[in-house]
Amino acid sequence: MALQSGIVRCLSKSFTAEEDITQYSAVKLGSGDNGVLQTDTQGEMALGVALEDADSGQAVEVLIIGICPVIITTASSFAVGNNLTPSAEGSPSVDAGKVEEAATGDYIMGYILDAPAADDDQVMAIINCSKFDCVSA
Repeated sequence: MALQSGIVRCLSKSFTAEEDITQYSAVKLGSGDNGVLQTDTQGEMALGVALEDADSGQAVEVLIIGICPVIITTASSFAVGNNLTPSAEGSPSVDAGKVEEAATGDYIMGYILDAPAADDDQVMAIINCSKFDCVSA
């Protein structure tokens, strides 16, 4: 795993975890006021990336626009510059919150900056979850 140094926060906000959240996982809006959950469906709209671990009910800072690590599902499907989308594996799967390469029609939440060496690697990515619709990959 080749992590580049430095998280760049252009836009981040504190939310309340509605479940246990893993650092650098993709999150989506939850059902409560100001609440977030880890993503669990391929291509769904992500709110951003959790910048810290949080237990259910705790505050968690979410990066909406910027640069930070993300957790990828399968290293073989990634190359530098690939579009990122939330993973197809759902909660309570071990892949909830991870990202994979976007397919046509998936929500693109960012772009990968490092090529991963192994499954479940953390790699740096440009994140832009400020758009509110699905776009073609």
